[in-house]
Amino acid sequence: MCSAASLPEAQTQISGERVMRTPETLDTDDETRLRRYLLGETEPEERRAMEQRLLRDRRYFNKLLRLEEALTDEYVRGEMGPAQRERFELYFLNSPERLEKLQFAKAFGKYRASKEKPI
Repeated sequence: MCSAASLPEAQTQISGERVMRTPETLDTDDETRLRRYLLGETEPEERRAMEQRLLRDRRYFNKLLRLEEALTDEYVRGEMGPAQRERFELYFLNSPERLEKLQFAKAFGKYRASKEKPI
């Protein structure tokens, strides 16, 4: 059986209508799901399914890594709303590795800002 993600185009039923889904919309859907996963907003069953896919799908796992970096950068730049910021702090930053990456991103941001200022 083929999954929707493995097809060049897939059809999805939305509000009784059939909608064509292209690889680009599938990528956007993946990003939305992964973002929710990283911020602890997924139900346990969805979380388990995503974790299984992360173990077997290298492309999906690489999306997760890129999204981790993007979320960290958004946080450092103050681009998150209050609710998302709270989820990021309570859930995403629950590992020493992510805290270390956050510290690096903050230090790098300060370094860049110091280089952009005229002397």
